Amino acid sequence: MSRLAPDGIVRLQTVAGRDAVTAWALVLGVLVRREFSGVLDGAGDISVPASALHTRVEASVSSSEYVELPDSVDAQWRATLPPTSGWTPREDLPVSDVIETLEFAGSQLRGLDDAALDGVGDSMLGQTIVMVDRDGPEPVEIPMRLMLAMSRLGFFAGAQEPGAGVVRIATKGAWTVAATLHGAAFRKAASIDLLGLS
Repeated sequence: MSRLAPDGIVRLQTVAGRDAVTAWALVLGVLVRREFSGVLDGAGDISVPASALHTRVEASVSSSEYVELPDSVDAQWRATLPPTSGWTPREDLPVSDVIETLEFAGSQLRGLDDAALDGVGDSMLGQTIVMVDRDGPEPVEIPMRLMLAMSRLGFFAGAQEPGAGVVRIATKGAWTVAATLHGAAFRKAASIDLLGLS
């Protein structure tokens, strides 16, 4: 997650029953999740500064498989994590269609860096670019910020690989998740909006 803001926080959690770690972060007001192989030594759930974690991972790439985690900043983590089960599948969207829609809707944002994007008004990032399950009793609006966060983190990569060509949309209550093989992005309009993050 090297595209996080320098002052961002990454929450790392051990995945039960497997040698894997889940990384959580906020990107453009969207809660994102990516899983990778690894083991947390001495901590099953820890929040650390994104910039310090990135520096230590980069330094260890050529010298060691072990990454010494930065000091914990658990008190700075503010986001509520989504439910772990009970999701209702709503629709699978072709990644190619999502990218095309995002490029069209976000053409004004394409050249902006992370700092500039942080200053873009909510009206632009919050605009609906995809309507999911539109013929159902409760259509789901997907805002630009959700898909833009996924795009900037590389969650749409490898669309030609088996199983990688779709974005799966599911909901549970006020939560919406958009997921690919590379990661997922979550949004809960009510609680996240109250925090001023969407």
